[in-house]
Amino acid sequence: MGDYVGKRKANYEGTLKGRLDDLHTMFADPEIKGIVATGGYGASQLLDRIDYNLIRSNPKIFIGYSDVTALHLAIHKMTKLVTFHGAPTVESEYTQRHVKRAIFKTEPKGI
Repeated sequence: MGDYVGKRKANYEGTLKGRLDDLHTMFADPEIKGIVATGGYGASQLLDRIDYNLIRSNPKIFIGYSDVTALHLAIHKMTKLVTFHGAPTVESEYTQRHVKRAIFKTEPKGI
């Protein structure tokens, strides 16, 4: 969990700097293998401040949807890394099975 999650500033979770620090910290930490972005309102405000070299040098699973789409597009454009667009909730066994299959298997996922 990011240090700034839950620290509201107007309509956002934390300040712009705090949200950016969380993202950079997660990508830089070798113990963190994946990032699940829940929410993302205002994600587009981060785009010109992200350290894409840091992300490119520390690739990891990145999942999210909705406003997080801006991060997916920017990360791919700037780093050529693959990210996973989808709902970050993996509460059901069915969803867990299919998310794991998409992330950890190389064969086609089907329709």
